Amino acid sequence: MTRVQFRFKNVIQRLGEVFTVSSTGYNGIFSILSVNQAAVYIGGDSAAATPPIRAVYVPCDTSLTENSQLIWNSTSYKIRKVIELRFRGVNIAKMLILTDWTGGPSPAEPTM
Repeated sequence: MTRVQFRFKNVIQRLGEVFTVSSTGYNGIFSILSVNQAAVYIGGDSAAATPPIRAVYVPCDTSLTENSQLIWNSTSYKIRKVIELRFRGVNIAKMLILTDWTGGPSPAEPTM
């Protein structure tokens, strides 16, 4: 792990909030994207998505995949895109683009 990767990971661990994917806890720094910002990452799908569209910054060694379900603050989100953030050719962090979960019942909600 490079010095920059280590620094980003420490900042995310210190300031990030806990979320879960497949019952595993992770830390990330959450932000809200405007529809125009989201369109840069997910194209025309951003217009169809229900706001708010969120971005989460996670350490570079986090292995999460698109279309996974992420639970944060008792709300389910779909990971629409995983983007590697690079500095001088080195992956220093990842940005996850999230939209509301629409892939069936949420594990946070009871099913009958």
